[in-house]
Amino acid sequence: MVITIIGILIALLLPAVQSAREAARRTQCLNNLKQIGLGFLNHESAHGHMPTGGWGWKWVGDPDRGVGGRQPGGWGFNILPFVEQEALYNLDRGLTGSAKEQAIAKTISTPIALFYCPSRRRTIAYPYDGREIYNISTSSLIPR
Repeated sequence: MVITIIGILIALLLPAVQSAREAARRTQCLNNLKQIGLGFLNHESAHGHMPTGGWGWKWVGDPDRGVGGRQPGGWGFNILPFVEQEALYNLDRGLTGSAKEQAIAKTISTPIALFYCPSRRRTIAYPYDGREIYNISTSSLIPR
C-alpha cells in the first residue's frame, strides 16, 4: 500500500519536474538570443556598422582581414569578440600556411553554446557533410 502511494506521488511529480526543466531551457535559449543581439549592437558600436553576412556559408572568417566587405566570415564569426569568444576569434591571427589551416580547422570545429537552443539540440560539434571550406588567407581549401 505504501509503495503504491509513493509510486502515485512520483508519477504526479515527474511532469512538474520536466516542465520546470523545459522552462529553464527556454529561459537559456532566450538569454542566448539576447546575448547575440547585444553582440550585434556592440559590433555596431565599435565599428559603425552591423556585422556583415560574409562571402557565403563555405567561407571561413579571418581576423587578419578586419571587418566589413574584406571579411569572408559571416556575422557568427564577426560577433565572437563581443560575446566573450575573443580567444576563438583570434585563434589564427598572424599565422600562415599549415599553422593557419590547423587553427582554422580548430575554430570551425569548436561548438559555441550561445548558438544552440538547449531545447533543440546539445552543444556538440556536428558533422559537416560538405567537401570543403574556403579559406582566402591561405588560398586553399581546407579538407574536412
